[in-house]
Amino acid sequence: MTESEAQSVLRRMTAAGEEAGPSDRPVPPARVLSAALSRAAEAAMSLAVVAASSTERTGGLPDLLETVPENGLLAVLDGPAEAQGLLSFDNALLSAVIEKQMTGVIGKTVPPPRPVTRTDAALAADLIDAVLREFEGPFLGKPDACWAAGFGYGSHVEGVRPLGLLLEDVDYRMIALELDLDQGRRQGRALLALPAEGRGGVHDCHTVTPEVPRDEAWHEGFGTAVRGADVRLEAIMHRLKLPFAQIRRLKVGDEIPLPAVSIDRVRLAGIGGGPFGVGRLGQSRGNRAVRISAFGDQIPGPDSAPNAVFTLPDLPGPGDEIPANRTTAATVFDGSADDANAPLTPMSSQGAGLAMSGAEGEMEIAPMALDSLPDLPQSQPD
Repeated sequence: MTESEAQSVLRRMTAAGEEAGPSDRPVPPARVLSAALSRAAEAAMSLAVVAASSTERTGGLPDLLETVPENGLLAVLDGPAEAQGLLSFDNALLSAVIEKQMTGVIGKTVPPPRPVTRTDAALAADLIDAVLREFEGPFLGKPDACWAAGFGYGSHVEGVRPLGLLLEDVDYRMIALELDLDQGRRQGRALLALPAEGRGGVHDCHTVTPEVPRDEAWHEGFGTAVRGADVRLEAIMHRLKLPFAQIRRLKVGDEIPLPAVSIDRVRLAGIGGGPFGVGRLGQSRGNRAVRISAFGDQIPGPDSAPNAVFTLPDLPGPGDEIPANRTTAATVFDGSADDANAPLTPMSSQGAGLAMSGAEGEMEIAPMALDSLPDLPQSQPD
């Protein structure tokens, strides 16, 4: 073959590789697992992990049980549709992970084998989850590799025998790595085994969902409708709790004591009674008004305006006649139109009370006279 012919062959091979593109090439699972373990260990604990060799094969549950290390961590993985897998660290790798987190360095000598405890498994759980997230990344959106995605650390078992009772008797994809730890300071082994067949369908295994175009007209119309909706706010000066037995005994003429009520502590509540804000009650341009001093359920601090209280006159007895020119600030009325339009006088810090009058029916608080409220200062523009 002449030099020109050789160059022509090389150009065709290069062009074919460029046309295939990285996304069309098969992804070697062993290489992906090796890179995933290296990145996760470096990011989690600054531990250098390099795969010296790897093997891949598919086998049944008995074959898997013969492959797992006798001493080491056997981490059971939980996956989609109740699928389960396995990630095992031999004693050398598990002890290196623990030593690196506890002391910051790993020794050249591998500690003698011992039973794996829950603490050992907990120290390795975060690293296992990080490895699995790194491992599934290159497979996402590839239906033929959905078996590799969606797994995470579930628990650990103490031996091979309970592992055989826990895992299903199906075929598993097994990837074994011989590892070099901390630049040759120690050698270890890891084994990943996942069900060979993905539990979800082709379209259920983390395929890429195409982005749905945004309907700007619909969103704008929906936002306009929401912004134009009515929202009800209630101004609450005081809430009172009474035993149910006492409420049942209430009758016309009974008095309910109220503490001092401050116009600086009016609470604004939305639908369902959730706190919206706190404000000061007053009047503005001939209307009753509340100036918001804080949002949520925060009470204004001591630097806010001085407290102002309302005064309630003495309540008459059940048989006393109420003068026509005298009203109470917190009387529970019988719901008639005349009662609903009755004016109110200010309330006192010496204590107040609710007096029940009239027949049974819907009870309301009469509107407050505007001459008893201070003028609210006009807000200054920013």
